[in-house]
Amino acid sequence: MQVAEMAETVLVERGHSVMSARSADGALAILQAGSRFDVVFSDLVMPGEMDGVGLARTIRERWPWIAIVLATGYSEAVAEADREGFAVLRKPYVPEALEAALQQAAASASEMGNVVPFRTSTSPSAGG
Repeated sequence: MQVAEMAETVLVERGHSVMSARSADGALAILQAGSRFDVVFSDLVMPGEMDGVGLARTIRERWPWIAIVLATGYSEAVAEADREGFAVLRKPYVPEALEAALQQAAASASEMGNVVPFRTSTSPSAGG
């Protein structure tokens, strides 16, 4: 099982709604379609021309109310994400760390008036 599939499985099993994309372009297409999200979770390294920091920048510009958490196993990549002010979850991580990082990012965004708190849902097809 790939890391993205593991993260999706863990979150769904814990009652969260998850929608996934395999590239930055795919993620942007989902967001542009108008789906509502509390948090976007992305790897820093992904297929396509745009990396995770590029995706996070674009999301921050277009949808500033969406919280963002980036994941990486590369220590040198953390510095750029940190400079940009994005939350970073270092791989490997345990399921509890993933959920905690997403909850913390959503709570921080909520405190700034950006989003509603990270929540569970009974509908796995909804964004969140």
